[in-house]
Amino acid sequence: MTSHPSGPANDRVVAVVVHVSETREKWGTGYLVSPHEVLTAWHCTVDDPDTADATPTPNPRVTVRRKRRDGTWEHSSVAEITASRQRDHAGWGLDIALITLIDPPWRDAEWELPTFARCDRSGGGSLRDCEAHGYPSFAIDPTDPDRKHSIATLSGTIRLGDRANEAYEHLILRDSAIGIVNDPLAPAGKSPWGGLSGALVFYDGHVLGHVVEHHPHMGTNAVKVIPVSRLARATKQRARQIAGRLGITSEENLAHVGPPTPPRTSSHGDRHSLLAPGSLRLVRDGLPREELGIKESTRLPADLPDTADVDLSTSFPLYVARDHDQRVRQAIRSAAESDGGIVLLRGEPGSGKSRCLYEAVREVLPTWRLFAPVGDNASAELTEWARGTDVGRTVIWLDEIAGFLGSDKVPYRVFKDLLDDRDNPVVILGTIWPNTYADLISSSSSPDGRDYGGRDFGGHDARLLLKWAPPDRVPLEPIDISLEFSEEEYERAASLAARDPRLASAVAEDGQSLAESLAAAPAIRERLYGDNRDPGQTVLRACADIQRYLHPELMPVPGTVLRAVALTYMTRSERATLASRPDWFDEAVAWACAPVRGSGSAAMQALAPADPAADEGAIEGYVVSHFLLRGGPNDPPAELSEHVWRTLAKHADEVQPTMLGQLARMAYRKDDFPHAEEIARSAQGRDAAALLTLGNVKLEDGDRDAAEQFYLEAHARDEKYSPAMNALGFLAYKDGRSDEEREWYERAHLADGSAVWPMNNLGVRARIEGNQQKADDWHLKAFEADPTVPRTMTNLGGIAARRGAVAEERDWYQKAHASDPSVYWVMHTLGYIEERAGDAAAALAWREKAFACAQSAVDSCRHLREAHPTRYASSLAEKLRDLGDAHAALGQHDEALSVAEEEVALHRALVQRSERMLPELAEALRTLGIRLSAVQKTQESLLVSTEAAYVYKELADRNPRAFRGGYAAALHDAAYAYGDLNREVAARIMRRQALRSYRYAADQDSDWQIPLASCLEALAASYANYLSTTERAIPLFLEARLIRRRVAAIDVRETAVLADASASLGRALLMTRRYRAAAAVSGHEVQLRSGLDDAQGTEGSLCDAYVRLAESLALAGMPDLARGAARRAERLYLRMMARSSQSSYDCVVILRKLARMLLVSTRYTCRPPQRALTYSTKAFEIHRRLAQESPATYVSSLSRTARSHADVLARFGAHDPATTNST
Repeated sequence: MTSHPSGPANDRVVAVVVHVSETREKWGTGYLVSPHEVLTAWHCTVDDPDTADATPTPNPRVTVRRKRRDGTWEHSSVAEITASRQRDHAGWGLDIALITLIDPPWRDAEWELPTFARCDRSGGGSLRDCEAHGYPSFAIDPTDPDRKHSIATLSGTIRLGDRANEAYEHLILRDSAIGIVNDPLAPAGKSPWGGLSGALVFYDGHVLGHVVEHHPHMGTNAVKVIPVSRLARATKQRARQIAGRLGITSEENLAHVGPPTPPRTSSHGDRHSLLAPGSLRLVRDGLPREELGIKESTRLPADLPDTADVDLSTSFPLYVARDHDQRVRQAIRSAAESDGGIVLLRGEPGSGKSRCLYEAVREVLPTWRLFAPVGDNASAELTEWARGTDVGRTVIWLDEIAGFLGSDKVPYRVFKDLLDDRDNPVVILGTIWPNTYADLISSSSSPDGRDYGGRDFGGHDARLLLKWAPPDRVPLEPIDISLEFSEEEYERAASLAARDPRLASAVAEDGQSLAESLAAAPAIRERLYGDNRDPGQTVLRACADIQRYLHPELMPVPGTVLRAVALTYMTRSERATLASRPDWFDEAVAWACAPVRGSGSAAMQALAPADPAADEGAIEGYVVSHFLLRGGPNDPPAELSEHVWRTLAKHADEVQPTMLGQLARMAYRKDDFPHAEEIARSAQGRDAAALLTLGNVKLEDGDRDAAEQFYLEAHARDEKYSPAMNALGFLAYKDGRSDEEREWYERAHLADGSAVWPMNNLGVRARIEGNQQKADDWHLKAFEADPTVPRTMTNLGGIAARRGAVAEERDWYQKAHASDPSVYWVMHTLGYIEERAGDAAAALAWREKAFACAQSAVDSCRHLREAHPTRYASSLAEKLRDLGDAHAALGQHDEALSVAEEEVALHRALVQRSERMLPELAEALRTLGIRLSAVQKTQESLLVSTEAAYVYKELADRNPRAFRGGYAAALHDAAYAYGDLNREVAARIMRRQALRSYRYAADQDSDWQIPLASCLEALAASYANYLSTTERAIPLFLEARLIRRRVAAIDVRETAVLADASASLGRALLMTRRYRAAAAVSGHEVQLRSGLDDAQGTEGSLCDAYVRLAESLALAGMPDLARGAARRAERLYLRMMARSSQSSYDCVVILRKLARMLLVSTRYTCRPPQRALTYSTKAFEIHRRLAQESPATYVSSLSRTARSHADVLARFGAHDPATTNST
């Protein structure tokens, strides 16, 4: 007997073939558990699983085939098939079959029964290197006319938490190493994984189960596995027969497997060391300067003048003191004295940053140790060294610090742990280019509260370090190093010229930067930009363009790729000339790599191998000098031609996947979607970031199906890749799948606890679920993780706003704007903040800025769409939404309407491609209805709002939890349109329908609480004002007020609205003669309005509240309290009148209210005060004079003042015939 290997044995993997017809066969996979028995999936043994049964019977149409090692097939007939497939709500039950064979050709083989196992799924963990062999259709060579089947291997991971605790227990096996697969000859809708069903899945020599189905919604390469443990638990007769023949007696007797126990890692207090402390040199004895990234200068001439120093370095000139030297030295000293810190010099290539740091640290910290990671994997070297047992009093030298920043390089937490450990202080010294610094500190945000992080490629780690500002330490402020020397610096250089001939030559070069001249930058640029037609110059240009596009990532360009790209820069005749020179590329590279000015250093070359020490045949690729990465003075921004993109995609197999991913990311950030997609596809699933970029491109094109597929593939490629999981959560939100949305965000957070977007999005979910405290906790965690992202700042602004701290809210939003001035919604919100604060001028200024930003974004997107009419549709629609809001905020309603119409047209086209865009169309229709209403096109507004309701109704029928709220809002919009058309009955019917959906939506999503209250108030007002059935209105007003109180309890900004709700309820209670209840409600309203500032609740509203209180108290039989309320109202009214013109209509209204209040507050008790008659008489006289001066404006309202005055006269027992006639 031969023992079973650790995985499937190929000689026991068989094909289970059903002969469906003379021309068609159906293939599945099986495994020879013994020479005469095959274990497979039941559905592989029948033609149509939906109509077949599982009765044990021989099936002459089923044969079993085994492929010999010589490629030929041997066959066996079937004696009997025993199957268990009881159909239930989850599918075909166990979907298992044991086939008994008739005298197979391999009958003499000596095979042991496989070992079957179960896995504990109560916890987490993963089983890696799970393996299955079979015959999927994608393994068929499409060019083979015979369509021969070949074995394919699925090797991947089973996460034990996936699909655990389900009645229909199954496992999910993913193979992240395989790219997208397809069978081009398969019928439409057929999975390319068809044929793998029935394959046994092995882990560590044990059988875990068998494959039954491809799981495309969980990733391109995810398959469903029925675990053996289900068979062991089965009670049906045929299932027990199969289990018994396989030696499975019970679940407990199965072998148990689980994830391997990870090795214990040392804690921060028990570090292990890669480099022993003694292996580090002191700063004063440090590494050679060239290893620290200090650019060499031109070499010394052979004949030195007599005045030259005798000990001059052959590679480095004497140091010329710079004006900023003292500031740099002080920064290093301060960092050391603060028990650790960072000093960062920012300047162009060749400005002398590294040399300046070198000279400064040698003077300030000569006895500290020096650690400079300079190996092939410097980031890993630094990360490992940071765990060392003794890292204190060490200078960490990071020349070109950008190369170390990022979650995929040295995570921020590594730097943070080093800097937080004050007992072991470190000083980090770094250099960076200005444009690189600007790129790394920029961030992305979106206005709806959620973010999918599409344009923020893990850059928060870099931002955190570059904006490091602990509360009790010296914050990181880059020190700028100028490329140009000042006059004083030139004088110092000239004074040293006699001692160093290189300085003498540099000072003599009039018009050149002295630092660049010393580093031979002009000569290097001459190699690229000079008047030379050598093919080497073309090769140099091609390499420089690619690396400039990739910057700040510095990735070598493979020689074969560089050769192909360089040819695209040449004319047809130039290419024809080179065709006769087979060695032209080697000669061109030699020319480009030749040292300039006699230096033999790689740093003095225009082009150099990435690893100068590599053998000629092992060169990984080529890099250009840093001086060429900034472009020439007349060069446009780094771009690549169509020919270059096509060539890079064609040679993708020769390019590292990470380089393809970076090219795709950079193209996407530049809004170059076609090339981003082309180059990301060429990576063929080898890079998770490239797959994420493909998903982002498809999302912005409006193709959510493709976007989701690519996000799933990115997740399958790297299960710890947080951006892919966050993007999947964002897609689930767009589709209304809230539970799945939260699950993806939680998984993204578990994968990367420092990623901002999952935390932010979890905060949004918590708010929607009504847990504002939990939402605030998430938002605070997001800010702590990255305080440089606008969204994390505005989250804190929102927390401040709910406390009523307007100044703090404004401060956070202004910080967000300073962090990224291009974010439209931050400026838009600042406009509303200033409006609430009562600063109309500031509000207008912010809104004009927001409009300019939105218009620029739309113009750019339209330009891109002109070149690619089938793309950018969804992206343009989103930008149009911002532009429409900006127009509306400025009162430009006609322009806002035009923009809304364009947005709706785009969404209609997108829905034609994918119904998953229906929610966006529905929302765009709602916006269009509002815009139409704003320009008094009420009938059109009604039609559009009704269409929006129909679309939302269709969505709500499929997913009520997500879309019932939108349906209610659209109905409510239609109700307002009916009201504007004086069709109040139809408006009331619409509101009643909306109310039912609002109540359901508000139970699911707290964001619908406020719209529900508004609908209740509008319906109540309709009952009270149009049907005169105030009794029916009171319960609605009460419910609305209760909602407003709950909202205002966590957001003081809603206090003014709560006061308005109290006013509506108070009036309704007065009308129904519930005077004591009205007095209580009005008293609460007065209390609320007294705490508001003028920007939230005007004095007039407070006066009116006092009037209602006085009237309620008087009618409730509490005259003393009524007179007290009336006196307060009178004082407020008189103060308001003193600020207005004594002959204005405002004055008339105030006087009229004063007179009425004094009458009502003294009703049933005593004669009203004489001043009531004085107020009323004065109001009538002013109004009559205004009517004489401007009849068209004031005559119609004069009757109201006259009627009020008549009531006053009647109360005083006097009647004026003129007044009576006027009434």
